[in-house]
Amino acid sequence: IVLEPASAPVLESPDTRTAYLQRLLSRGGYAIGPIDGIIGKKTRAGIRAFQLASGIDQTGEFDAPTVARLRSIFEAKAAA
Repeated sequence: IVLEPASAPVLESPDTRTAYLQRLLSRGGYAIGPIDGIIGKKTRAGIRAFQLASGIDQTGEFDAPTVARLRSIFEAKAAA
């Protein structure tokens, strides 16, 4: 069987970077479900809520502006 790139299955697996970012969202009080390293519906909803509160475009993704804002807020609090 030969799979074309567009039809290849997408397998989601835990990612340590995603789990870390989920932890930051959770520290901020955003309900994201389990911290499992997988971006599911609850994580996307939490990302959108954080983006809305932060005045960032609501993509539902851990894009560069979102990650930068998450880190600037919640890493600073953890270090204090």
